[in-house]
Amino acid sequence: MIFGEGTLAVQFPVKRSSILLFTFWMPLMALSARAELGLFPVGAYAPETGAVAGAYAKWVKAQDSLRRPDQLAAWLTLAVRGQAEGGLRPEWWGAGNGWNAAGELSYQLWPASWHGVGPHSPASTQDFTAERGKVEAVLRRQWAPGLYGGLCGLQVREHLRGPATLGELAHASGRDTGLGLELALDTRDDTVWPRRGYWLQVRGLRHASLVGGDWDYSRWLGDGRVYGEVAGGVLATQVAVEGRGGQVSPRALPKLSEWLRAVDELRFVDRWAGALRVEWRQDLPFTLPTRLGKMLAERSGWVFFAEGGQVAERPGALTQGAMAWSLGLGGRFALLPKERLNARADLAFGKEGVALRIKVGEEF
Repeated sequence: MIFGEGTLAVQFPVKRSSILLFTFWMPLMALSARAELGLFPVGAYAPETGAVAGAYAKWVKAQDSLRRPDQLAAWLTLAVRGQAEGGLRPEWWGAGNGWNAAGELSYQLWPASWHGVGPHSPASTQDFTAERGKVEAVLRRQWAPGLYGGLCGLQVREHLRGPATLGELAHASGRDTGLGLELALDTRDDTVWPRRGYWLQVRGLRHASLVGGDWDYSRWLGDGRVYGEVAGGVLATQVAVEGRGGQVSPRALPKLSEWLRAVDELRFVDRWAGALRVEWRQDLPFTLPTRLGKMLAERSGWVFFAEGGQVAERPGALTQGAMAWSLGLGGRFALLPKERLNARADLAFGKEGVALRIKVGEEF
């Protein structure tokens, strides 16, 4: 089970011990009666955590046509064996979209499994528990229509314990601090459920002891997304490349599970990671005869997706060797129909197995 950064998520591969998962869809229509608030409760059971209960709430405040919607996400998850995760993720837009500020404040105490570093890391794992606090902030200014530049900062404090800390993770506990710059070109028609436009982002951060960190390294990210309306649906495409240079903690390495839904959280990590994703999003093309059925059909949709990616020690090796892949389909349920804020359940198939991921908001 994985509770991802910034969103409440549940994932279980079939090759692990069975997990009972309960999602409460029917109460959502009552809980989301307010036009601006979507609430998503989740309960689960896993051998490593016991019973789990949590909720994800998201406020979406629609503005006029000159200002994108402000958003605030909040999540809290508790397990009977003492694990917990909670956080806040705000996003604010200034008048005329001239300024944009976003960030995250989160805490996590949760078990995980370590596979090692590299594209051929073993399927066998070593378990550990991570206690992690994270603060992230981005401030952007619009310099030209759709062109944003700004500052970004990140600090993570993490303490690890468990068998995996006797190996590669022996010195992974500590404080990781970075500051950097970002440039983005954003022509999307919406930030919650985009139908048209593109998002191109380049970001670079320097992590160093000079700003209070325990590791000295560089972090790079390139992310390109294109959206288009085709035959009554939305075709979304993403290409992403992420890298590290210098003395980086193994826990700060790029991980392929950020993009491939059938890959376990720490199955493939290395200094460089790249992925290509295509997703088809479609509302249900029919309505059901009853009043309740019609309401459910109006809030529901499905997606089909294909994803491929690789990790490597060097960027030039990302296209070498066998690529990891993920294929799947998913369902969507609109927590906020007007704002198109969806809860989603994606069933992904890959070489590593099958996984179900449940989150709020679109994958990209």
